[in-house]
Amino acid sequence: IDIVNAGSDVTATLQKGDVRINHVDGNVRVTGRGDDVEVTNVSGNATVEGVFLGSGLVRNVKGTTRCTSPWLDVTVAQMSGKLEIDADQITLSDAAGPAKIATHNKDIEVQDVVGRLNITDAHSDIKVRLSAAPQDDVEIANDAGDVEVTLPANSSFAISAVSRSGEVESDFREPSHQSAGNEEAERLSGQFGGKAGAPAPRITIATSYGTIRLRKSD
Repeated sequence: IDIVNAGSDVTATLQKGDVRINHVDGNVRVTGRGDDVEVTNVSGNATVEGVFLGSGLVRNVKGTTRCTSPWLDVTVAQMSGKLEIDADQITLSDAAGPAKIATHNKDIEVQDVVGRLNITDAHSDIKVRLSAAPQDDVEIANDAGDVEVTLPANSSFAISAVSRSGEVESDFREPSHQSAGNEEAERLSGQFGGKAGAPAPRITIATSYGTIRLRKSD
């Protein structure tokens, strides 16, 4: 199915094959099963529901993007960038609103989400990179995988990180930070930047059998 330059809402239902939808003045909804899905330049919301075994690309959606399948649930608001999904990885870039990703057995890479970010994964690695200091909370839960979060050096945030049977590393150092470790877990907590006691975005990270790395961007 190929649809280009639609002046109203678009709904497409597949049983096999690919779907490409580009430039829609309204909402887009794709359901069913098939292979590749490509949805780009949507003025409303974009929804993809079903079992699509090929590659998925959703780009430049002014409303809310929602992608669901038996193995993932992704919701992103105001995405000027893109969301790419394949058999092994989910990549998200440039969203002005909140984003939520829940999956397993897929590496996740996220760049420049301004709103609240919530990620849940298992048996894979997670990387988050923000070009600007965080403005909202970041929550990451992983099981048996590494987590790396890279932030500008001038960021202000409260951190709570714990790795069960793993390690916690941080480029950010403040007197308020508290590190603790034993045979069962390593932990890092405290606030970096800003004034003591002042509200700051909260970064919460938990994983097991993996390393948590909190990095300063170049």
